[in-house]
Amino acid sequence: MTDFNMDNIDDIINQKAVEFVKDIEDLVWDQDISYMDAILEYSDAHQFEIETVGELVARMPVIREKLTIEAEELNLLPRTSRLELW
Repeated sequence: MTDFNMDNIDDIINQKAVEFVKDIEDLVWDQDISYMDAILEYSDAHQFEIETVGELVARMPVIREKLTIEAEELNLLPRTSRLELW
């Protein structure tokens, strides 16, 4: 029988968060939709509460940053300075 400790639970949560990011990226690219729409579609398809998805987004800085940029472009958040990369 497998012993579950906090390290195992954290590993499982991190694995699910990585799967979540991959699924969101796939939705964005395959359906040509925004990250916000992809997250909402994902939560509906998997019957997740939006709060649960918020926890996954909080754990994944890649998605969080992309959502922030998207929200700034839609004037939902104040714009922040960004260094332009060539």
